[in-house]
Amino acid sequence: MTHPTDFLTHAYYTIARAVAEAGVNADLFKHPERIPKTLKRRVSAELKRLAVLLRRLIFLMALRVELAPAKPRTGSNYFEKSEGEPEARKAFFSVLPVPAGEAPDFLRGPLIVPTRGPVPAAPLIARWEAHAGHAETRQAPFEIPRPHDPALEG
Repeated sequence: MTHPTDFLTHAYYTIARAVAEAGVNADLFKHPERIPKTLKRRVSAELKRLAVLLRRLIFLMALRVELAPAKPRTGSNYFEKSEGEPEARKAFFSVLPVPAGEAPDFLRGPLIVPTRGPVPAAPLIARWEAHAGHAETRQAPFEIPRPHDPALEG
């Protein structure tokens, strides 16, 4: 890592490796039909944590991109008098209560009582494979721009 932006590439590969390890440690590559709830929660939490890190890394990469300058716009002044008469505002205040509607779903109670024991592994495997799919190319998803700085060349 000789260039200051090399840590971005290194961080990307580290996150990709962590995603792969999360699935391998949980034996998701064997495509089990059911897995324990605790394992699902642990792997989901790890994938969520890695997704946050990846989003932050992509944000840092996006900060390195140089954009074209914005076109100047004509300013508007709120305090200047506008031509014509101001629009009349219509306010409506109701003193009567609104008629009650149907009760919200969350007040009706659970529709399905959660079951105990192993849970289906397919949704977690699909999520893990989606995260791991980015790492299969063995390259960062985009080129990291390197600004030309003569002081860094040596």
